[in-house]
Amino acid sequence: MKRVRKMLACLVGIGILSGMFCGWGSGSGNAAGLQDGVARPINEIKDSGYIRIGVYKDNKPLGYLDENGEYEGYDVRIAKQMAKDLGVELQLVPIEFGGDATVLEEGTADVVLGNYKDMEEPGQKVTTAMPYMMASLAVISPNKDGVMGGNEVNNKVILVVQGSVADHYLGSHYKEASMIRLGSLHEVLDGIEGGLGDAACVDTLQAASWLLNHKDFTMGFVIPGTSMQITPAVHPDNGEVAKWVNEEMRNLQSEGYLDGLYDEILQPVVGGQLNKDEVMIK
Repeated sequence: MKRVRKMLACLVGIGILSGMFCGWGSGSGNAAGLQDGVARPINEIKDSGYIRIGVYKDNKPLGYLDENGEYEGYDVRIAKQMAKDLGVELQLVPIEFGGDATVLEEGTADVVLGNYKDMEEPGQKVTTAMPYMMASLAVISPNKDGVMGGNEVNNKVILVVQGSVADHYLGSHYKEASMIRLGSLHEVLDGIEGGLGDAACVDTLQAASWLLNHKDFTMGFVIPGTSMQITPAVHPDNGEVAKWVNEEMRNLQSEGYLDGLYDEILQPVVGGQLNKDEVMIK
């Protein structure tokens, strides 16, 4: 029995040493601390011929599935341009609210768009790149029973997307509010339209987009102190990709691509509620 244990210990030791010399930290091109299949450096992405970019599938107008099941939105167009500039194919990875760090940690995505930097979920560990937009938390409610101020949020039934920034913020700052947590933005907006709650808390871009076709509702107020930057994000150990993403976003901004994309996609749906300087970061 002792001989068997010694043999097993030797085999385990050999396996660990093999991993150290054959994969981890070897000359395969991985950045320090990265394991194969977890976070790919930029040369590996290029060699593979594709980049995996995470976008929300239920976050209109940034990323969403249209009636044909196709990805649309501001972030989707940025992702397509990033892949084109890198000279590779694009693989879109759907992400849920609060799940952007997960797809990076698991190696499912190389880059995530639409990360809320200044209001990150507790424990979220990502490296954020150059911000390209901004938003705040807003409360939407029916015109006839509008929730128009922070004092009115308490003692009301507020709908939020589970795991979203709104979920974490209201849970910490409006503890007397009764929150109903739903699984998607679509469910939250359908819920407030159907009278499930007194109001819904979403971000200003989501609110403005939805209010375009819901004239019986209003953005009662924007919650003070909730301004947040929207950024790309990468794995915290993937400095190579973070550097490339920063350079790419600077180029897209300096070349006027982001401004043009705003005029084409965002202004028609949020322009009635928000000014351009409330959305775009210069």
